[in-house]
Amino acid sequence: MAGVVRSDIKIGDQNAIQFPHEEGLYIPSGKDIPLELSLNRSIDDTNVFSLLNDETKRSLGRAAQVSINLESYSKITDAAIHFIAVATPGLKKINLKSCVNITDKAVETISHNCPNLEEIDLSWCDISENSLYHLGEHCKNLTRIGVRSCYITDRSVVYLLEQCPKIKTLSLAWCKSLTDVTLRAMAEYPNFLETFDIRGNERITAPGLITLFTQKNTFKTVHLKRCINVTDAVLQKLTLSAPTLTKLNLRGCDHGHKLTVMGLKHLIEHCNSLESLDLAWHGYITDEILFSLSKHCPKLKNLDISGCHLLTDMGIKSLFSGCPQLKKVIVFNSPEITNNMVHHVNKDQLIIKKYEKIS
Repeated sequence: MAGVVRSDIKIGDQNAIQFPHEEGLYIPSGKDIPLELSLNRSIDDTNVFSLLNDETKRSLGRAAQVSINLESYSKITDAAIHFIAVATPGLKKINLKSCVNITDKAVETISHNCPNLEEIDLSWCDISENSLYHLGEHCKNLTRIGVRSCYITDRSVVYLLEQCPKIKTLSLAWCKSLTDVTLRAMAEYPNFLETFDIRGNERITAPGLITLFTQKNTFKTVHLKRCINVTDAVLQKLTLSAPTLTKLNLRGCDHGHKLTVMGLKHLIEHCNSLESLDLAWHGYITDEILFSLSKHCPKLKNLDISGCHLLTDMGIKSLFSGCPQLKKVIVFNSPEITNNMVHHVNKDQLIIKKYEKIS
């Protein structure tokens, strides 16, 4: 079979098997058996048309739980997605992240043909607010959606939240047109959000975040990386609204001295379930923060303190002794943390990565 492009399939709990495109796919039995397709990365529209022959389409039509991963398949276009969506009414999950040729037209086809869709990632696709309108109108069972770096608007996010109350994960990172209107809508239409990601947005304000975090939330993961208007007051509201928070990304939020050691200590003291914390480039923090983590966050597993140049070996030693589940600490540009301490800690199965500058 030399020269044949192959793909991976997983049926139920069985290991992935390979098949040549021209042979198609047959689902042996059981309408409810979950089916996962992970197609070869070199695939293009022609391969998809070849794969979905008549027998394959009949098999896909019988499957009630289909997941398709096409992440970074730059050759795939709307035509192939139309072909897949029509053949796969039982589609539950589709990953189109970084499929740069995918537009609103493909999302419209998916939403009209796959009403039971639960998860879709459209990050870095060429879509607009129209995609959210299509999904909100036709896919009421959505639980996860990613639209990072897409040209969407506040009004389309508001509509999606109104129409899809089951959403748990909402990834809006680098959607730079969004404002506090989106945050107020999230507060007004309380979904069961567990993951909130609005990284890289400079238009949202501290009052907007406070409005959102004033409500009782079910957040477990919050990404605020490079949101320049995060303040001590924002963190205080977050700690009160999300007691089950396990992952927090505050990387690069230190702008204009709006955050202080006091604000971070309050966060740490009240979020005892934290497992992952990113404080990179908060140059003002001292060992006091590491002492506080050691005392209050015994479940901590991952910590990034790159660019925190005031931290010392004493803080690392305290962290190591007080956080028994700690697996990885990333350190860069922290001259007071010595190589001796890094070497000592690494011997005890805690990984500290201290990247050195290239001279």
